[in-house]
Amino acid sequence: MDLKRLTARVAGHMDAIMAAKGAGMTWGEVAALFNAPSAEAMRKAFARARGGIETGRIVPMGQMPLPIPLADSPVPRPIPQSVNREPSKPASGSFKRIKID
Repeated sequence: MDLKRLTARVAGHMDAIMAAKGAGMTWGEVAALFNAPSAEAMRKAFARARGGIETGRIVPMGQMPLPIPLADSPVPRPIPQSVNREPSKPASGSFKRIKID
């Protein structure tokens, strides 16, 4: 992932990242949540985002929690409760013709 993109993604999660770091998470663990190439890239993106917010160059729309871990991560992903679990009606491929006078 490009460092500029990672910096922009990190800007919206600054509070959550600071709380996670305070709770003992490593930069590598935080980087895995953001699919960052390395812990060093994550640390640099965090520093760039913090500097951009302080100077007004980056304006985060709002603070969000840490992203949900990827599917291949050892941490289980919670299933959102708002997901509609009923199967959708399959497309039939046929249409009813309407005669227009």
